[in-house]
Amino acid sequence: MWNSTTYNQPVIDFVKYLTKIFNNRIPSMGTIARIQEDIDYSLGNQINPRTGNPYAFGSDRFPDSFAFTYRALCEKGFGVFDKEVANQCREIGKTAFDERNYHRLGLVPGAKELLDFLARWRHLVLVTKGEQEVQEAKIKALSLERWFHDIRIVDQKSWRVYHDVLASLRSRAGKRAGEYSTAKTVAIGNSYSSDIAPAIELGMHAIFIPCPTWKAESVDIGDLTEEARTRLQVFENIGQVLPWIKGANT
Repeated sequence: MWNSTTYNQPVIDFVKYLTKIFNNRIPSMGTIARIQEDIDYSLGNQINPRTGNPYAFGSDRFPDSFAFTYRALCEKGFGVFDKEVANQCREIGKTAFDERNYHRLGLVPGAKELLDFLARWRHLVLVTKGEQEVQEAKIKALSLERWFHDIRIVDQKSWRVYHDVLASLRSRAGKRAGEYSTAKTVAIGNSYSSDIAPAIELGMHAIFIPCPTWKAESVDIGDLTEEARTRLQVFENIGQVLPWIKGANT
């Protein structure tokens, strides 16, 4: 899905709002966006005062980063902090999770064709990281259950998560358990650190489509052994995957 776009529009709306609140006396849009991104990233390991738990990938982190960015700009002398304005900044951040955006943007080009093809001859599992309510809204809005036989929402992705998913599939497959071995399983994703590295570490194959979404999601392949590289394919966009699969099977 167009994940970055759903987050970019609130940032644009946030800058417009600050322009009004600060009476046109603001830093450049790029500067504000960098401050917001840095704060958003730093909040990941901080405690959310409303829940007492780490922000992690919860839905409070992004909206709160808007309020904290507003505060930071006030502390730099661009305005006088107002709690009600901070709350409005937070509300702008919440629009990133508006289900209407998921409907409006739909899937990225090539995704539907790939899913249609794979769902006919492969057992597809969606492993998505984030807050339960937010991820469920995306899944519902895009009707992803049409293609995925299993859907797992997790706090973090790791080789252990992939291991447990495959173990669960094997336990239900009976005589077909061998079809769910790591050597016959492929992970597809756009974050190397979240989607690809755990799969490679476990012994799976992987298809990597580099697309930087935010600071915490790595697209850096780094050092891989020669053997590991044989299990990794890299494409510029998801539309290139289906022709490659068809070509590999002819």
